[in-house]
Amino acid sequence: MLLFSWLMNGQEELDQYQWKHRLIVIHAPLENDSLGIQQYQMLQPYKQDMIERKLKVILRKAVDKEQGFSVILLGLDGGEKFTSNKVTSWETFRALIDAMPMRKAELRKKGN
Repeated sequence: MLLFSWLMNGQEELDQYQWKHRLIVIHAPLENDSLGIQQYQMLQPYKQDMIERKLKVILRKAVDKEQGFSVILLGLDGGEKFTSNKVTSWETFRALIDAMPMRKAELRKKGN
């Protein structure tokens, strides 16, 4: 199941996913931020691919409204693997995830 929700607090909310899920964290200054909405909508058609990659999407309100939009990919270990202040394609996320050592191990284990 994918998680598309607004998280308002800090790191402790993200820590619950460590070693269970990779995360795409969309930071937006406002809930109706056009870039945040665009990023969210761009990922919608790839739900099955995201489930296969143990990937959840989390929308977070930026702490500092001047920070603006950003999107961050976190690995299973909770480490930051990619960050951008631009809307990012699913193909970019897929390539980054599929190149990760843990993802490669998952594929080997599945026999792909």
